[in-house]
Amino acid sequence: MGAVIVNYADDFVICTRGKAEEAMAAMRDMMAKLRLTVNEKKTRKCRIRRQDDRSGLPVEKFSFLGYTFGLLFSRRTGGSYIGLSPSAKKIRALCRKVSDATSRQTLLLDVGEVVAKLNRMLQGWANYFCLGPVVHVYEIVMKHVRRRLRRWLCAKHGVRCGEYATYPNEYLHQDLGLIDLTQWRGRNVPWANA
Repeated sequence: MGAVIVNYADDFVICTRGKAEEAMAAMRDMMAKLRLTVNEKKTRKCRIRRQDDRSGLPVEKFSFLGYTFGLLFSRRTGGSYIGLSPSAKKIRALCRKVSDATSRQTLLLDVGEVVAKLNRMLQGWANYFCLGPVVHVYEIVMKHVRRRLRRWLCAKHGVRCGEYATYPNEYLHQDLGLIDLTQWRGRNVPWANA
């Protein structure tokens, strides 16, 4: 079938050109022989096509190991290509962790301790999510991190208004040491600007 199988532990993707039905049948047969059960909720066919495909079938995407694969468009040329980017689910999960780390329940913590925790979270996340066009995703993440840290600082120090004026980006990054993913990774990673 000319298929390529990509797997990690018990998750896998079968990539083939026009032989999805045959690949699905072969996979189910192989799983039956191995006495393994296929999770039908997570199993589906997905057609990823380029813009010049005139079949009329809808463009689809799929997620695998935290990335979303599918048709992307270049910001520079406007052309389409098949690529990957961090999945929206993983971006939301990181933002929830940042919100938890900067909640009112953490106001008794030292500022340095909170910033160090945020830096570890951001570095770990960016070390994994460094493939594909990530600079825009890093901008979204950093906007959330800065907003949450400003609100936390205002609550901790009793500042009632003017959170941006009181705690500008320069203060968060230069004085407190909060890393900036858009500067930390995106500038030196060739595929981050793809």
